[in-house]
Amino acid sequence: MYTITGFNHCELYVGNAKQAAFYFSQTMGFRIIAYRGLETGSRDRVSYVLNQGEIFFVVTSSLKADTEIGRHIVIHGDGIKDVAFTVDDATKAWQYSLEKGARSAKQPTKIVDELGEAIISSVHTFGDTIHSFIERNNYSGVFLPGYKEHYSSYDSESLRLNHIDHVVGNQTDGQMEPVCNFYEKVFGWHRFWS
Repeated sequence: MYTITGFNHCELYVGNAKQAAFYFSQTMGFRIIAYRGLETGSRDRVSYVLNQGEIFFVVTSSLKADTEIGRHIVIHGDGIKDVAFTVDDATKAWQYSLEKGARSAKQPTKIVDELGEAIISSVHTFGDTIHSFIERNNYSGVFLPGYKEHYSSYDSESLRLNHIDHVVGNQTDGQMEPVCNFYEKVFGWHRFWS
């Protein structure tokens, strides 16, 4: 078995990551703490990591035409792609989820930079959304390997959000029950309100 210790981050696919990062920082008090793009060796996408309290958002845009990111935005507009969980063992989390009926989105993969290593795996959930399992026990960087520190000068004192309480996954008519059943079966979660 494995343990989920909390939300690691939520990644949004957006048309313009720089503009989205600016918006979240200016209107909601998030600080830009890390960046991944051409300057860091990422050839297909640009991402900004925003932080406030224990909340981490990643806003990502495509640097190339006709990519998964671009197709996702055409279908859904700007929005959540990945609700990622911090786990003690990303490989076990992925294996357990597959055994319980989830489909793999990403096999356990080790990513490394000069500050250590992390292991990431992912499974498909409802629609085009995925859940990633992030094991970062051996990583000392600000976010994940491949991201470089990139602090913005803006720091709002007006808002102080501390943590993510919940994430809503809207469903079409008649699909709520199957999605709830999926979470009960695959993650072992239980309904506390319906």
